[in-house]
Amino acid sequence: ILERSLSNEIVNARPEHFVVFVSSQMRDGVLAAERQAAIDAIDSQPWHRAWAWERDAAAGPYSSEEVCVGHAAASDALVLILADDLTKVTAMEYRAAKQAFVPCFVLLKDGASRTELAEKFVTRVRKHAVTANFDNVAEVKTQIRDALRTYALRLHRGSIAKARLDRS
Repeated sequence: ILERSLSNEIVNARPEHFVVFVSSQMRDGVLAAERQAAIDAIDSQPWHRAWAWERDAAAGPYSSEEVCVGHAAASDALVLILADDLTKVTAMEYRAAKQAFVPCFVLLKDGASRTELAEKFVTRVRKHAVTANFDNVAEVKTQIRDALRTYALRLHRGSIAKARLDRS
């Protein structure tokens, strides 16, 4: 019953758009321009809406870590922007999304001097997530639009192929 209830919630009780969680280091506004570019790129796509802390979190007596990790796990996709450092919360958001089978798109800033932790993360992620490099905010927008479109097309075409196999 719980499985059926969860499945029903995921399919029927969500907003009428594809929710894409935006994840990155936020401390000191180091990736503020890239985050805004990601939000703009996601929101510019039909049926898509970005969820970003700076725009969508409501004030209240709760932990930002708990809210962000929960939204990452409940979203339809996650876009993670990585420059030099992988924060604890960003890593938790990514892990929560992966455990919930949420597709993850990781954007890597060219020329970044990544910490050892961030480099290890990139090595692991390349095995099972879509990754792309970017040099500026225009490339962030292009990479996100291309990734979302390609993902939707592959998912759609895969469902057609599965239906044809099931029919045979």
